[in-house]
Amino acid sequence: MTVAGTYFRYGRDDSPFGVLSPLLVMAVPLYESVWVFLFWLRERNDSFLRNRRHFSYRLLESGLTPPQAVRVVVLVSLGAGLGAPLLHRLDALGTLLVVGQSACLIGVLAILETTFGDR
Repeated sequence: MTVAGTYFRYGRDDSPFGVLSPLLVMAVPLYESVWVFLFWLRERNDSFLRNRRHFSYRLLESGLTPPQAVRVVVLVSLGAGLGAPLLHRLDALGTLLVVGQSACLIGVLAILETTFGDR
């Protein structure tokens, strides 16, 4: 979906908010990139190479087994990106609701991750 590039058609009844679809589909990788970059800014070392700050490692450190961690990543990715195909048909309020729902899901994940990651 992020490669297709056909999120907005000029002159049609489609909403211009379809251009936000890649943000929802890529919400988990974007969250991961921002989180690792913030760690890198704070620690100023090779945080991008072989460290345990990445999403999957943080889930394992919070007590999840590897299969559970994979399920969490898949479910959060699906939950965040599931509304993306609808964005080209929604008005501003509908788009705000779908994007807000995805942001809340990522926010809950961040809260759980920081809470249980400190054990």
